[in-house]
Amino acid sequence: MTAPAPLHTGRLVLVPRDAEAVVDVQRLLQRLGAAGFIAEPLPEPPGAHAAGAHFLQMLAFTGCAVHLNTKPGAQGPAGTHIRVLGPYPQPQLMYGRNSRPPGCPACGKALADWREQVGGSRLLRCDACNHSAPAWQWKWRRQAGCGRILICVEDVFPGEATPLPPLLDALRAASGGEWQYFYIQDDARDG
Repeated sequence: MTAPAPLHTGRLVLVPRDAEAVVDVQRLLQRLGAAGFIAEPLPEPPGAHAAGAHFLQMLAFTGCAVHLNTKPGAQGPAGTHIRVLGPYPQPQLMYGRNSRPPGCPACGKALADWREQVGGSRLLRCDACNHSAPAWQWKWRRQAGCGRILICVEDVFPGEATPLPPLLDALRAASGGEWQYFYIQDDARDG
């Protein structure tokens, strides 16, 4: 009998507020490197970077037992690290076991069967008012989100870290638009 896989601690995910925004990845990486949020690329996993010299000044960590090791090779193959996923041809919905039903953009009612609807169509349909809209228009309450590019900060328990103005300013400077964030555990993507 094999032991069950350990549960994923979680991740903070940053995405452009405009889920359809096209972001130049090289410009983004250069800007995040210059700001000290990311450092050198890591050999594994793909798209991963070590935490930069100013990583801890760009995120506010809260909680009674926050444990971060920003040295590569700690806490698994990459320790606390940053991964850039994308760009994708269209927005990807990223969600996890902590994700709850989103609120309808028209009536606000929770969409109980959202997991069944994901993947079957680009639109989610509200059972209460029959409104249909793409996933990025629904209210995910920081428990899921969408983007053509996603920046994942590993391993961060949901709600444990909040982006500070210097990080949001660097993202805005690199992309020309505002950014938002959410938290997930054991992720999945519709795409």
